[in-house]
Amino acid sequence: MSLASSADQGSADRVQGADLRLAAPALALWGSMLWVLHHSAVVGVWLAAAAAGIGILAFLYSSRGFCGIARGNPPPELLRLKSPRWRLDRRVALLIVAMACTGAVLGSAVTALRVAARDSSPVVALAAQRSAVDIELQVDDDPRTVGGENSASSTYLVRATVLSVRLRDTALSDTTLDDTTSTAGPARIAVSGDDRVVAFARHAAWRGLLPGQRVIATGVLSTSSHSDLTAATLSVSGAPQRRGEPPWYQQTAGSLRDGLREASEVVPQPAGGLIPALSVGDTSLLDSQLVEQFQITGMTHLTAVSGANLALVIGAVLLGARRVGLGPRSCTALGAVAMVGFVVLARPSPSVLRAAVMAGIGLAALALGRSRAAFPALALAVMGLLSYDPALAVSPGFVLSVFATAGLVLLAPGWSRALQRRGMPRLIAEALAVPAAAQVACAPVIAAIFGSVSLVAVPANLLATLAVGPITVLGVVCGLASVCMAGFGDSIAMCLAWVAGWPSRWLVMIAEYGAQLRYAELSWPAGLGGAMLLAAVVVLGAFVWRYRVCRWSCAALVVGVLVVLLPMHVVHRLWPPDGWVMVACDVGQGDAAVVRVGPASALVIDAGPDPSLAHRCLTRLDISHVALFVLSHPHADHVGGVAGVSRGRRVAAIMTGEGRDPVAGYRRFASWVHQIGAMALNAEVGARHVIGAATVTVLGPIAPLTGTRSDANNNSVVLTVRVAGVTILLPGDIENAAQLDLIAASNVPKVDVLKVPHHGSPYSEPEFFEAASPRAALVSVGADNDYGHPSASVQRLLRASGALLARTDRQGDIAIVTRQGGLTVAHHGTR
Repeated sequence: MSLASSADQGSADRVQGADLRLAAPALALWGSMLWVLHHSAVVGVWLAAAAAGIGILAFLYSSRGFCGIARGNPPPELLRLKSPRWRLDRRVALLIVAMACTGAVLGSAVTALRVAARDSSPVVALAAQRSAVDIELQVDDDPRTVGGENSASSTYLVRATVLSVRLRDTALSDTTLDDTTSTAGPARIAVSGDDRVVAFARHAAWRGLLPGQRVIATGVLSTSSHSDLTAATLSVSGAPQRRGEPPWYQQTAGSLRDGLREASEVVPQPAGGLIPALSVGDTSLLDSQLVEQFQITGMTHLTAVSGANLALVIGAVLLGARRVGLGPRSCTALGAVAMVGFVVLARPSPSVLRAAVMAGIGLAALALGRSRAAFPALALAVMGLLSYDPALAVSPGFVLSVFATAGLVLLAPGWSRALQRRGMPRLIAEALAVPAAAQVACAPVIAAIFGSVSLVAVPANLLATLAVGPITVLGVVCGLASVCMAGFGDSIAMCLAWVAGWPSRWLVMIAEYGAQLRYAELSWPAGLGGAMLLAAVVVLGAFVWRYRVCRWSCAALVVGVLVVLLPMHVVHRLWPPDGWVMVACDVGQGDAAVVRVGPASALVIDAGPDPSLAHRCLTRLDISHVALFVLSHPHADHVGGVAGVSRGRRVAAIMTGEGRDPVAGYRRFASWVHQIGAMALNAEVGARHVIGAATVTVLGPIAPLTGTRSDANNNSVVLTVRVAGVTILLPGDIENAAQLDLIAASNVPKVDVLKVPHHGSPYSEPEFFEAASPRAALVSVGADNDYGHPSASVQRLLRASGALLARTDRQGDIAIVTRQGGLTVAHHGTR
């Protein structure tokens, strides 16, 4: 059998084996929910009305086919979505439209009701006024640490439901909340009990809260920017006042998770943190650098519990039940108990909920003695969960879980059979088909979220497959042993954790080596456009693969490109250009500058907002050693990418000033410094440091500034770097106040290159640019940013001074090059 005929047969088998009747309503329901969540309840009403009208018309024109579906005898062409006669094709199309409109009506109506309830909530009105409140909450999920390591100074993100609200500041007008306020004293606001908030708390007492716990907190409400059903965000500085105890089952699950965490400490990090993450979804011990490596290698789904973990646990229970001779009904009961217990233990995350609903449908089919259709089970799970909670429609975990499952159901069986027909053993064929199908299905979603495509995802996940099962089962048993076995349970738990540590180390090794590969990750447009582009590429690739001529033509094209480009890359690299001394990296709306101080060695100033973007820039420059990293100030667009600077590189030393604002950014930086173990230097004004071939001089800040428009920006570290006869001024994000201080202290030298402060914001002094008199001015700025950077006034000042102006949003990475005693600006477009 030829390759083409094998592929065609595999595709035919796949389509005939999948019941796709529920695909249209499920996708329409999901799409309508997304649309309403991003707009308003009024839009949802109009969408429901339009879908209902179109659906009725489609039903009237296809009643005969619709009745066939209702009787369970759909026409064969409905399953194959093709027919030799146009009349039948038209009827099939109308049936699909009618079913899709039914899902759209349900999705838009349910979401419109929830959005309307959220928008009319008193909590939203209070948030718009930034009201100070005493608020009673019920914790919905485990608090997680953001912006730093787990410590007493960490910030905790807590998702909760509002039970009651009492105003502390009664200045809110009566017209806002009708008759709910009173000037006689604190006013209690009536709430529905369905309002969701995201609380950001700093007190360590928030860390140990369990789901279901009721607490009273004092804080300030503010408007939520989430495109879901969150009514407000809450900023809390103090400790929560507990009211009662969480439910007994949550206390039991908390004890199991605590026992697993304690037992996992016998395994060194980062492998030890993976055990609770893969077993029960507890990511509190997970190393941040390992998370980045998992993202690059396409293994992100392993860092959180999902349907695969649930299937492993239920499968182990059912296997044991079958071994002791239990019947189908007894096995079903044990499987249901295991499913409920695992969902409570792992917390009801979107992927776990989706897997639990599918498993419930499968268990019901087992009890009734009927075979299970996988895709209808998935579609029913999606529609049921989204109808219960429309906010899942925008949850990345839920989206990835559904797409991965759909890939396994629709693609993996056919691909496995096609490989077996080519002579490949069944186990190997399935081992190749499963990760490939899951990765292909998830690739557009990952590209939309992260703006990248992993080129090593399939082999990395293939190598990781054998380790996931043992870690999951051993982790769950380890947690049970730590609680259920009195006396010697802790010893057994630690032994099990030690055994689970070996496959965990294997996963860490895969992630580390995969992330270090030069072309492990490909930059890709983010957002919906990037997802649709990658989906089109995948569909085109699948079409090309069906025909032998196209396959051989594409293979010849790839070989030809490699034959031409590889020698060019070896003999004459286009980037970086010969003689480069500095590069302003294109990291979007942020700053990251690289100064060459030796072969493969550099001085790096700031890291931009994204670790992947910082890593790619340094990789393109062949930098393997960072002699010194300087953080100008801890804003997210300067500190967010620090993990990318150390990815696959040694950082010898770091330097920063006295600024600690914002606190979350500085905690992230401090955590990173602790992880890499670099030598720390303080940026003292007047100090000089010889770093390889460069001399670094600290110019500012002259003195700590307070009460300015932005103290964090004005307290940025200001440097000059002298290298290869070129003087570079790197002023961070300083604004008017700090620039005037430098001018008054005569600390603004004439330079060859200026990194324009604060992305070219208008808060700059003309005298600052006149004093610097740069020959070249580089603006590190994001495309289509909301701040209006760079301002027209700053651009006019720089051009009037005779400086050559270059911008990363238009030209990508920008290099300063010395050639024959002159200065040249080169760029490497990355968009």
